[in-house]
Amino acid sequence: MLRDLAITKARLARVEGRYAESIKSLKDVTAADDEQAAKIACLLAEAYQKKGQPSLADSALRDTLLAMQTAARKSTPRQQDARQIRSECMVRSEQVSAVVRRLRVALVATQDWISDLQMSFSTQAALGDGLHSAALFRRRVAADIDYVKNVAALLEQKRLDINRDPVSVGVLTFDHLEQF
Repeated sequence: MLRDLAITKARLARVEGRYAESIKSLKDVTAADDEQAAKIACLLAEAYQKKGQPSLADSALRDTLLAMQTAARKSTPRQQDARQIRSECMVRSEQVSAVVRRLRVALVATQDWISDLQMSFSTQAALGDGLHSAALFRRRVAADIDYVKNVAALLEQKRLDINRDPVSVGVLTFDHLEQF
């Protein structure tokens, strides 16, 4: 009950643009279930991102996902239900969105940029497989559509950058864009 109250308080603070208060209300939450942990991680990641602290945002998501996976390994496969998988996929989806946002603001595409984009495809595929295995088909379709929209906008932006100034985009070429 108190965890749900803290999540609601953080959401209200987020809507009002008070990200520090959102973080403060979530920092002391302990012993959350998977769904609550996923919501908390996503709220913290967004708040840290808005405050210009992307490393803390990544850390919140990564640590939560690691804790969820550790708990899932301790349970038998039959005990892992759709709710746990959905929660894990919520965190993965936020991680993929963060990667795409980071790639979007990068001025020059390096080999690491291309590797990160390829990693986002792999992560999105794993996310989709998890949702599919839990029979969460509509959620999978929605997650895939959201991902495709974001990546298509990213690739279109880079295509325009290549047309405008091929030297400024680094190692990225039209062949790379076609590959994606």
